[in-house]
Amino acid sequence: MSTGFMSLVTVIVICIMAVIAGADGPQAIGNWAAHNEAWLRKHLKLPGGIPSHDTLGRLLVAFRPVAFQKCFEAWVASITLSDEGTDLNQIAINGKVLRRKLTQP
Repeated sequence: MSTGFMSLVTVIVICIMAVIAGADGPQAIGNWAAHNEAWLRKHLKLPGGIPSHDTLGRLLVAFRPVAFQKCFEAWVASITLSDEGTDLNQIAINGKVLRRKLTQP
């Protein structure tokens, strides 16, 4: 058992990425994280390894879901503005650049 502590932000990032990838609960989040551990270790500090699904479950229960959803929606809204300041109302999560093309009929 490791004595290293993982930041709350790191655990939240893991949860958000797993949910975007289709995870629907603590067990699925833990499975996704374990499957992607090598990639996660390149980008996050994981001193104790991947958190267990029990740890993830306790964290998710401790959040006030409505408050978290409002914060998350505000964050998403803040990153969905185009360079011109118009709301694109979407996020490209696959790493590709989002481009709009106006086409004439």
